[in-house]
Amino acid sequence: MSGPRVKSRHSKRGISWVSLLILAILKDKPVHGYTILQKLGRRLGETRIKSGTLYPALHRMEEKGLIKGRKVPQEGKPDTTEYELTDKGQEVLNEAIDSFSYRMQHMGKILNLVLESVGQDRSDEFYKTSLHERSPLVFMSIRQCCEDPSCHGSNLVRLRSYKRFLQKELAWVNKQLKELKNSDKAHGGEKTE
Repeated sequence: MSGPRVKSRHSKRGISWVSLLILAILKDKPVHGYTILQKLGRRLGETRIKSGTLYPALHRMEEKGLIKGRKVPQEGKPDTTEYELTDKGQEVLNEAIDSFSYRMQHMGKILNLVLESVGQDRSDEFYKTSLHERSPLVFMSIRQCCEDPSCHGSNLVRLRSYKRFLQKELAWVNKQLKELKNSDKAHGGEKTE
């Protein structure tokens, strides 16, 4: 999973996407490398990060002081390493998120320019796939198109399709909120709004 890097003042070259994902996973609590691999697998779906990519990245991040590894003895098995985020790692994660947010603001414009050049069929295919993946790029792209004075009919069709998609998503969110609210009541907790 190579590709663009996210800017950080701690590195002239920025931080790799793999490193950013690792930092995000370690944000809440220390975990073993294998657990990181499993979480990445569940979250990324078909985009897999292999152990041959993960473990060298963990070692590089440890050398840079972004994470700290701690040996954990296991009875009858080799020791394992549990990794945790350092203060520097948290700072780099925050900077990367800020950088990513800034870049995302411009992605809609860039995406529209690219999609205009590939033709209607490829463009429609991209929108369908992106909706399925719940990509925020779709919304940014549709919004950029519709705010453009030269907005045309295909954007109206996409906008209606996106509206139907969002209605389904909102229905799902409301269902989840209702289930959580009922679960909290059953366990004596506060109501979830």
